[in-house]
Amino acid sequence: MGGSETVSGLAVERQAIITSRRALLDQIADRPVPRKVSVFVHGFNLNFPEAVMRTAQLSADDVIDGYPVLFAWPSEARLQGYLHDRDAVLVSRDALVQLLIDLVEDRRLNEVDILAHSMGAFLTVEAMRQLRLTGRGDVLDQLSVTLAGPDIDTDVFAAQMAVIGPMRRPVKILVAPDDRALMLSGRLSGDARLGALDVTDRRVRDNSAKYNIAIVDISELPTTDGLRHARYSGLGRTTVTMVNSANCVKQAPLS
Repeated sequence: MGGSETVSGLAVERQAIITSRRALLDQIADRPVPRKVSVFVHGFNLNFPEAVMRTAQLSADDVIDGYPVLFAWPSEARLQGYLHDRDAVLVSRDALVQLLIDLVEDRRLNEVDILAHSMGAFLTVEAMRQLRLTGRGDVLDQLSVTLAGPDIDTDVFAAQMAVIGPMRRPVKILVAPDDRALMLSGRLSGDARLGALDVTDRRVRDNSAKYNIAIVDISELPTTDGLRHARYSGLGRTTVTMVNSANCVKQAPLS
């Protein structure tokens, strides 16, 4: 209800308390045109205040360029909570589905983008699968989805996409074979992770074309993250523009 909190030079203004879905939509729609919404679905090991600050930073840096909406799910926010978080994203699936339906059906809004990171990408693809299974292809057709460093088993993703089918707009996947967090996740699960795909693999290229997926290798971009798992948060405007226009497998330029 007024006031601000400053962290690392970034001010977050608390202007209103929103207590209903309708109030949320009214808050979003009460903006100058174009009325574009960017939903950020955070990843593993991130608590709510950290997720709020990450969303604000992504918006300030133009990594997301619509009205920023954070979809926060109850991460345990500690490395030992990995298995808990896998269950937590599934518990949150229905809520994300409803949010996406609400945003797409509100005629005051004209674009809905999703940026989902790490385990949040698993949650997002599960929501997309549920939308298809419940006959809401009309909602899927209005979404523009980017999965950054997705912590998803590659076989699971193939099964999910077999249900979802080709999207109207390409699904962008940001990958880095040197992502240490996904290397660890792969060792724990015994299976390769989607966010660590090798874009030079012909099978990757063939499958991406089949499902209208654009895979962008961002491993050459600089990162201050020791696990090399958060490169997406430092994308420059040039790279973001390239990613948004991608329709194939490619290497991201340094920016």
